[in-house]
Amino acid sequence: MIVTRVYIVVLASCLAAWQDAAGRPAHCEADPAHVTLAWEAEDFSAIYPYLRTVDCEGASGGRCLSGPEPRSMRDPTRAVYRVDVPRSGTYYLWARLQAGSGDWGTWETVRVNGRKVGYLDYPRFLPPRPVTTATGEPVQFFRGENGRWVSPWCWTPCLTIRTFREVPKDARLAPVPLDLAKGMHVLEVGPPGGSQIESWDQLDMLLLTTDADRDLLLKTEAVPCTGERVVFPQTEPSDLLVVEAESASSLELPCEPRAARGASGGSALGWRDEDWGGRATYVFNLPSAGTYYLWARMSPMSWVDLISIPSGGWVAEAGGSEATLSYSPSSWGWTWVRPWMILEEEKADRGKRVPRGLELPAGRARLALRPGKPRAGMRMLVDQLALTKDRYYVPARTGWEVLEVRGPQPIPGG
Repeated sequence: MIVTRVYIVVLASCLAAWQDAAGRPAHCEADPAHVTLAWEAEDFSAIYPYLRTVDCEGASGGRCLSGPEPRSMRDPTRAVYRVDVPRSGTYYLWARLQAGSGDWGTWETVRVNGRKVGYLDYPRFLPPRPVTTATGEPVQFFRGENGRWVSPWCWTPCLTIRTFREVPKDARLAPVPLDLAKGMHVLEVGPPGGSQIESWDQLDMLLLTTDADRDLLLKTEAVPCTGERVVFPQTEPSDLLVVEAESASSLELPCEPRAARGASGGSALGWRDEDWGGRATYVFNLPSAGTYYLWARMSPMSWVDLISIPSGGWVAEAGGSEATLSYSPSSWGWTWVRPWMILEEEKADRGKRVPRGLELPAGRARLALRPGKPRAGMRMLVDQLALTKDRYYVPARTGWEVLEVRGPQPIPGG
């Protein structure tokens, strides 16, 4: 494994950023012996709710990917990139970040094809401290237009350490090697769930390269390369099934349709105001068996429910297993949510989570929704349900909008 030396920090003023005429991600091969894939972070295939594209001074093209104000993130959020790798080989991932005001970077977890491979962290804690300029002056965090304390843009590699706080003074850093075959791969980047996000690091650019000797650490410039598209938008899976939640095969009171502003068709599945219990059952004829991933478009009935229910929601039952659909208090309004689980090997890793699948048979398949813990899920509405075998799919690409009903629909009375 080839290692990258930790240099004394030299931060120059940010240069004018590059962006090709179409504003697209780029494929650059300055050296024929190596492949370099560089793209704008905001040119994602899909993003989960809570992330957004914002104006960022000093970012490439003036835009970057960021999050909302500080809040508790009970469920993970992430950006999804479907990257077309032109050549098989060992790649190394870099990111151009700008730190927020918190004590740690929030763009932490990096997953490739569903497997956690490492972390990204703004190198504010690299030795020696404090960070200095070329003239030896300490770099001062400055207050940006949004009122938060931020820092200069610079590049950082994907590492196996969680934060640069863990780097010894004499450390030699090695970017994580990623063995990628030619073809499409899914890269996911985002902060963890189950933790308090004090501030968000801004994400400007991502870069994959086969050049193990390429050293971008602490460099501030955006990568000036142009070329063909390498990140592609998601397409709707061919097996995608979308139903109105209130069109269940059967409903047990007090679970019932309710009028709901912003819901598809003006109504959604809920409960009577003071009741708890009941069940909604959906019976489908599925064309094939497999692991399906469930999404539900949910909303609290009022702001009172939002602040009084820490993790209200529904429990999905299918194939003898259960999966909880929790509405995070980080949300407001209609949001697509999905069940999560923590892998055994990641339990000590600050709440990192992966999507939880449901095993469904071909032919007649049954899915049921019931409220969670007594009163914990009261007054939470469900507008639509979506099922697909594509674990990386995000409804409506950004996790907010209504979807068109499609695929096998619930069998009445089934």
